[in-house]
Amino acid sequence: FAQPIGFGMGYLQLEELVRKKPDAGLPISAIKLVMVAAFSFGMFELYPLLQHEPLAPRIPDFMPIISSPLALGGILYTGLITTAWALWIESIA
Repeated sequence: FAQPIGFGMGYLQLEELVRKKPDAGLPISAIKLVMVAAFSFGMFELYPLLQHEPLAPRIPDFMPIISSPLALGGILYTGLITTAWALWIESIA
């Protein structure tokens, strides 16, 4: 229930901020992406607690993605085009 309300409020705040500072689209997009990355990594690290496993710092294994051109292309397209570029366009629109 709260997710759509928070999502909409985020867009209202974005609209207000970009109206005040029209050149802030790129920094806003960068901050959003850094926050998503930080929370994603945090969830990766905390996931063992949800499975009742001991908490130990882990490093993600990116080799399966890096070694597959198809997977790497999909991740790059999703991250750069449908996420970063879309956030930047939304911020300047």
